Amino acid sequence: MLYLLPDMNLKLVPQLEELAPGSRIVIHDYDIEGIEADKSVTMTSLEDNTVHYVYLYTAPLKKEP
Repeated sequence: MLYLLPDMNLKLVPQLEELAPGSRIVIHDYDIEGIEADKSVTMTSLEDNTVHYVYLYTAPLKKEP
């Protein structure tokens, strides 16, 4: 599970590419630029109506065309 700013997510791509095939990566609010998410979910907080985004990835990462 990652909750980092977009530039930090990009810096982690080399390490994420070393994960075993099938490893799951969940990222809160910021996607990984240039990498295709397997699934994305938009959720609204019942507490304060803030919109949150959850991105799901599976290793090996799929680069966007």
